[in-house]
Amino acid sequence: MAGTPDIEKPNLHPPIPGGSIYQFNPVLIRLSRFLFNALFPIS
Repeated sequence: MAGTPDIEKPNLHPPIPGGSIYQFNPVLIRLSRFLFNALFPIS
């Protein structure tokens, strides 16, 4: 299991709640926030 980049990525980047997918796909963050605001409007 020497070719597992998933183990080295957390060391280079700080751990983000929800998985490391948000590190490579910033669009998912916008979609998640949009859905969250739509389901649970804060204002």
